[in-house]
Amino acid sequence: MYHLYEEAYKEHERAPLDKYRRIFDEEFNLAFHKRKKDQCEICTSQRNNPTDEEKESFEEHLSNKLKARETKEQEKLAAKTPFKTSCTFDMEQILLCPHGPSSSFYYKRRLGVYKFTIYDYKNGDGLCYMWPESEGRRGPNEVTSCFFDYMKERSLQSVKEIHMFSDNCGGQNRNRYVAFALWFARNHLSLSKITHTFLEKGHTETEIDSIHATIERATSLELYTPYQWYTAARAARVSKQPYKVKEMTAKDFVDFKSMSNNVANLAIDDDGQKIMWSKTRQLFVMEEDPSCNLPCNSLWCPQKDGCVSAKPIRDTSNCNHIGESFQYTRHSESQKDRPP
Repeated sequence: MYHLYEEAYKEHERAPLDKYRRIFDEEFNLAFHKRKKDQCEICTSQRNNPTDEEKESFEEHLSNKLKARETKEQEKLAAKTPFKTSCTFDMEQILLCPHGPSSSFYYKRRLGVYKFTIYDYKNGDGLCYMWPESEGRRGPNEVTSCFFDYMKERSLQSVKEIHMFSDNCGGQNRNRYVAFALWFARNHLSLSKITHTFLEKGHTETEIDSIHATIERATSLELYTPYQWYTAARAARVSKQPYKVKEMTAKDFVDFKSMSNNVANLAIDDDGQKIMWSKTRQLFVMEEDPSCNLPCNSLWCPQKDGCVSAKPIRDTSNCNHIGESFQYTRHSESQKDRPP
């Protein structure tokens, strides 16, 4: 742009480059937009002469994105009121031990460390649940156990309503086991309403990304054990309250997957239609139907008008004592099931 400026004012006195840059950056407050590395594939596909069907799908995609963002902003404000809170959660990419700048670490057989992070909008706390791969995996049992522990702590603080936001990963967040865990939490904790909103695919940026980046920047030293990762996460945040780290073990994980198969039928809704979990935009559990002995699990699906209710219909007497009958016990893994 400076060369264009020089050509346009050849016959006039021109400002030097450093002055031009200072005025452009500071006084005009202008800058070139830097494209994100991880861009939405649906949005980028619109650059390649889309069809009418693709344009219609794109409009629905934008509408879903705006709805989810508006809901998130509203709940962030509502979290400041008494008896309510909201949060967002996500799993970070696998952390490895040993970790460091040495190229020889790449060729070592390394131990994976998993981190499930929750950001609380009420007080700005960052909670990190961390465990090595020898204690658990990254499936729905681990995810549900972590956010059940979070909801349990908040219920003890007189919170009655919780609104959670996450991405739409089917294996971890958007499935029947997470829905059952929410229903179970509503029944066994002093909560009146739990809502889980899934952000639109390709537009799942949340405060969790900042927590992950902060911890990554703070781990420039060599780390050899999972406990060093725990310490690094605790010390990563220096300007505000440090991140809280809970070290998880196998006994802390509850087998919600087996519990849901033994207790609830979440494959079909009340009308006998199959629930399309991959299309679910939002689900909530609340005290809504006093004539029913079970609270209502409501799912909002884009292809249906309104909400579709799906009630667990089997006997629940065998899951009253969480952590006893359905303690998550790991079985010895066969060689082919072991992580590489």
